[in-house]
Amino acid sequence: NTGHLILTSVHASNCVETITRFSHLGISPQVLINKVRLLVSQRLLPRSCQRCCREQTPTAELLRIFGLSNSTKIKVSTGCELCDGTGISGRIALFETLRPNDFLKDFIAMNGYQESEVKKVAISQNYRPIILGIRSSLVKGLISQQIALRAIGLDPSLF
Repeated sequence: NTGHLILTSVHASNCVETITRFSHLGISPQVLINKVRLLVSQRLLPRSCQRCCREQTPTAELLRIFGLSNSTKIKVSTGCELCDGTGISGRIALFETLRPNDFLKDFIAMNGYQESEVKKVAISQNYRPIILGIRSSLVKGLISQQIALRAIGLDPSLF
């Protein structure tokens, strides 16, 4: 431990999965979690044009996937001269962070690393998965349902 700061990027879908990616490189999750100070996962998504947004009732499947109530309305951008008919105007950045605390470190040390279990413990320790930001952006009309589905790894054409 020489006090060096190392910043790196890893292709992973969320902060908890990053630990799995490093274990594929031969780094033990127990060693990694004790050395990491902060994990950040990000998505840069197309922002819906706010000028041509119209309210729409989402499908039952979309409500189920994102855990939304039946009364939820979403907005759909239909395209206008401002967005050149695309329904998209700019980008929105969404982030999640995971700062491993002693409780999470101890859990991994005692129980090993199982992604689903670590995610549950992390959530109990104030980890906010990026899907919550995606859901919030969908409900606020900042992103379309197609973009939201793609951002969580689902093919929008199936819905």
